[in-house]
Amino acid sequence: MPTQLTANQYLNLATQAAPNDKASYQLAAANKLIDQEKPSQANTVLKTITDTVTPEQSAEKQLLQAKVLLFDGQPQKALEVLTDLSGNNALLTTQQQVMLHQLLANTYEAIGNTTASINQRTQLQPLLTDPQAQRLNLVTIWHSLQALSPQQLTTDLNSTPSPALKGWLSLALITKQSQTPNNLIQQLRQWESEYPNHPAITLLPKNITAEVQQPGAPLNIALLLPLHGRTGTVGTAIRNGFLAAYYAAEKHQINIPHLKIYDTSDKDITQVYQQATTDGANFIVGPLLKTKLQHLANSDAITVPTLALNTLSNAPTNNKNLFQFGLSPLDEAQQAADRAWQQGKKNAVIITTNSAWGQNIADVFNQTWTHLGGHLVTTLYTSPDQSLEQQVQQLLQVGLANKDYAALRTTLNMKMRFIPRRRKDVDMIYLIEQPSIARQIVPLLKYYFAGDIPVYSISQIYNGKNNSKIDHDLNGVFFCDMPWVLDPSNESQALQDLRVQIETIWPLSFSNHKKLYALGIDAYKVTAKLQQMKTLPQFAISGATGDLYLDQASHIYRKLRWSQFRKGTPVLLR
Repeated sequence: MPTQLTANQYLNLATQAAPNDKASYQLAAANKLIDQEKPSQANTVLKTITDTVTPEQSAEKQLLQAKVLLFDGQPQKALEVLTDLSGNNALLTTQQQVMLHQLLANTYEAIGNTTASINQRTQLQPLLTDPQAQRLNLVTIWHSLQALSPQQLTTDLNSTPSPALKGWLSLALITKQSQTPNNLIQQLRQWESEYPNHPAITLLPKNITAEVQQPGAPLNIALLLPLHGRTGTVGTAIRNGFLAAYYAAEKHQINIPHLKIYDTSDKDITQVYQQATTDGANFIVGPLLKTKLQHLANSDAITVPTLALNTLSNAPTNNKNLFQFGLSPLDEAQQAADRAWQQGKKNAVIITTNSAWGQNIADVFNQTWTHLGGHLVTTLYTSPDQSLEQQVQQLLQVGLANKDYAALRTTLNMKMRFIPRRRKDVDMIYLIEQPSIARQIVPLLKYYFAGDIPVYSISQIYNGKNNSKIDHDLNGVFFCDMPWVLDPSNESQALQDLRVQIETIWPLSFSNHKKLYALGIDAYKVTAKLQQMKTLPQFAISGATGDLYLDQASHIYRKLRWSQFRKGTPVLLR
């Protein structure tokens, strides 16, 4: 069977096929529609498969039905279909077994049964043959483990009969509970001896002792933030989040660091920094403002581990004490390019505001996109001097089609039927705009025949508050954001407790600055886990702002969650 056809082409082949082949083409069409995230159309096709089918085709149909149910937000119904099918696991092809375990993992995750989801992925691992798919599955297992508390990990460890799952649970428990580098070395070595053939070994450093021989958690932390003036509300929200995480840790730990807060408002940042180190700080968190960070980075003042709460593209790379952690949209641009490429897109158009901010995001998207092998067809820099309708029409070259029609009608001097068309060399759009402009552009794209082109956007397209009345114009748009915003129901119990406390103490501030509170929470978490992140760079730390990795440039990289607007409300994509 040909593999590079459209859903309509498969359906056309089905109408001409022999009875034995008809269902195969229909199943291929439904699968293609699901890949294009058109579940209702896929379900319609599946319902037409009523002829006699082989056992393999019947299993394929059930798998696709479960996919549709999961996509539509009905994980319990999907689980019923998959549970029925798993009873006949031995009759499935290897490819169908892979799909079954993947779907069961995603379904259990959607229901909230994280351990069951991980168990399905441990069963999936030996069935995978592609090295990239194997590694992705391992990393996904680790992400899921981060959501489990030490208490839950211990309970699951004592109850599961699966050696593979026991190995994962035990490793996660070690990374959550080890308090010192020497303790971490000892426990990791013991784990390796107990699970010598466990797949997670590939994620561990080859020389654990050399990697871990560094100071552990800090004893004295200095938090450097602006607490007054123009940026005072921003700094205060981050401080509140940091304090909430700090005092939550104090309830559960005997040895927590001493904390002192310094107001950097209208002060020379190097002087504040030096005062903090003079006062005994052996870990600095801050500064926040990019100008102050640039000034500090260009000086020789950074003498202790320093977690800056912003990022610089040109920061000196020779200072091993500087780590950068911020809510940069550049992370989003990279992940948008990755996701579109994984979904088979090749030819992109960028629509962006004509500003340095928009240009920077567009540049990072383009760099990632072209590195992957994609092609940037063109970029539209929106201008207030021309109507958005004209700009979108020109981008899609609809006007050219109108002119061609008019010229041909004049040449032939006869009436002709005309069906307007747009350019056909684009299969994805990356939209970098504020919500008010995006709500105008997306309907225009649909009006000018580009409604079938997927649109990916930035997190700023959504302000964190559901408002279907105004956001229905964004229906279909994909965007990524932090789990604190998109996936609060799937947070660890510790994060859920923090959210309740913060909303109780600072309700108005939290409502207006949710992401800044999340940054403060994760900043404290990184201070305690930085050495572990350096030692185990393949293992993410699960945070409020995303799954956190430390890259080779000492940037904290955030892996985000994906969502799509449906009926004016973001729906999390599993």
